Amino acid sequence: MNYLLLDVGTSGMRGILADNEGNCLFRHSVSYSVRFLSPEHAEQDAEDWRNALVEICRKTAAYLTEEKLQLAAVSLTSQRSSIIPVDAEGNPLMPAVMWQDRRCVPVVEDLKEYSGEIFRLTGARPNTVYAGPKIAWVKRAFPELSEKADRYVTIADYLVFLMTGRWVTDETYGSRSLLMNLETRHWDDRLLDMMQTDRQALCTLVPPGAAAGRIRASFSLETGMPVGIPVISAGGDQQCAALGMGMTGPGRITAVLGTGAFTGTAVPAGQAFRDPAFTFNVHALPEYTFVEYTIPVCAALYDWAKKVFFSGEEDYEAVNRAVAAAPPGANGVICLCSFQGHGSSDWNERAEGAFLGLSLNTKKEDLVRSVAEALVCEVAEGVDRLKALACGENEAESLCVTGGLLKVPGLARMLADATGMTVTVMDEDGDLSAYGALLSAVRYFGLYRDMRAAWKKCTAGLHSSAVSPDPAKKPFYDRLRARLKDAYRRLNADR
Repeated sequence: MNYLLLDVGTSGMRGILADNEGNCLFRHSVSYSVRFLSPEHAEQDAEDWRNALVEICRKTAAYLTEEKLQLAAVSLTSQRSSIIPVDAEGNPLMPAVMWQDRRCVPVVEDLKEYSGEIFRLTGARPNTVYAGPKIAWVKRAFPELSEKADRYVTIADYLVFLMTGRWVTDETYGSRSLLMNLETRHWDDRLLDMMQTDRQALCTLVPPGAAAGRIRASFSLETGMPVGIPVISAGGDQQCAALGMGMTGPGRITAVLGTGAFTGTAVPAGQAFRDPAFTFNVHALPEYTFVEYTIPVCAALYDWAKKVFFSGEEDYEAVNRAVAAAPPGANGVICLCSFQGHGSSDWNERAEGAFLGLSLNTKKEDLVRSVAEALVCEVAEGVDRLKALACGENEAESLCVTGGLLKVPGLARMLADATGMTVTVMDEDGDLSAYGALLSAVRYFGLYRDMRAAWKKCTAGLHSSAVSPDPAKKPFYDRLRARLKDAYRRLNADR
């Protein structure tokens, strides 16, 4: 059996045609970009995703015809919390409000008096990333547009509608909205009331890994996709990336170091929420809850450092050389990486980034080194908290990492030393979210005895490497983490 895996990221959409054993038969990618119109305003035209979807499906269908291959299903994973208001025919009414968009800060601040109740119902605290506050903000800011809006949908919902004609979402996206009760897995009347949203304005919920619908005739005519095959909603991209890294149950901690950084682990569904430093979402395997520690900017901060300090350079080699040239500790410079507010553990939308410890001897090498060290310390903080929450006295099975930031030479070793754990680096070009979507598809068809066996078989061809920690270096990172925490508390006490 063959599957088209659709992976909808922040910078592009990729389509991968794969078989039951994880062999890639064909791939095609389409790039696009988010528009950052101000520090708070991030948007994108929904037409970008429609055009990418149609192009990928057409090229895949042509390949299938040429090679005389059959397609069993489409399996979709996507970035999670961006929203698109649409009319009754499914036409977007405005550019998508992206997950990075922070214009809903006033709504989030209004919700904070209910923070404890919201956490108890959803496993998350009010923050600007989630879809519910974005919907409430759109209704406030654009009342005339809201009158025309039939519903508010995620990118995944919009693509499912284009392919199937049905408005269906899976519970991983619902759990990123602050509108779904994480225990009942239903839209919650109390939460809907808080965010002034009607149940009819949301999609029908299904478990991740379920068929959201089947390819309709009009989409088949437009693209050549076989009519009637299932479209499987595999779950959000971070959940699918974790599944692709082997999080088929408790005991494994993963970190995706992309635009933002997402460190997580799995616990059995229904386990009580014990620490509001985390967000608790539905995992790609619905019998588990995905516990997540979020850093809003990660590789995005490294990109910023390149633009500001190395504007004349065409690639990242000069930045990487600078990180290697500066000594550990960056000659006393530290970076607070709250450039888009602070995520876990306090979800402070008004927190700001800063460099401290500057002197007339400070060089740009020190500044970029401090960025890398700050991000490593933030990830290490999340790992320690996850170990305490989910693993108790037992050591986590492993720390598996992937993402663009790992292209920084020596970063994996820094992570190993800061966490005191062996770090397994999964191939950053290994399409791990797409592999999660593949595992969701093979589970849908019941092709393996369990998910662990499926993961081992389907990812056998992926490259990985292990980096062991140097125990002598952990005290350095512990001191740096303490210094960063103290600086953050002092600078953000009144924000």
